[in-house]
Amino acid sequence: THITEELGDGGPLQSPFYRALQRADGALLMIDMDSQVTTRMWCGFENVVIATQGKSLAVATAACDKGHVVTPQPAPVDHGHQDEFGKDVPAQQAQTERQAGFPVERLDRVVHTHLETAEASNPEDRAMIETTVNEHFGG
Repeated sequence: THITEELGDGGPLQSPFYRALQRADGALLMIDMDSQVTTRMWCGFENVVIATQGKSLAVATAACDKGHVVTPQPAPVDHGHQDEFGKDVPAQQAQTERQAGFPVERLDRVVHTHLETAEASNPEDRAMIETTVNEHFGG
């Protein structure tokens, strides 16, 4: 399937994800064991939109039968913790401890995603996304 078949001549800026992201404060990026989402052109476009528009991004994955989430600020789950002596734990400390188990290599792939090396199943789709990024998001 080509982007033009899905979206007509409007290109990526007419995609449902793009329009939804315009209204959202942020997004959740789910990554698999191989971080495939970091190698796909369309996903790269979405990440460019998130980054250039200053949207909040949380990243989630699973490893060793456990879910892991990195958030830009403390999440609701990070509030209300106490240490072994009954002293309140600051939310930022709880956030740091919660995020400590996130597989670093997967997060590294997210941080070092490069749109120019991303894969596209169709060369025309690649060209359309690259043109959109260059014209609307500063390349």
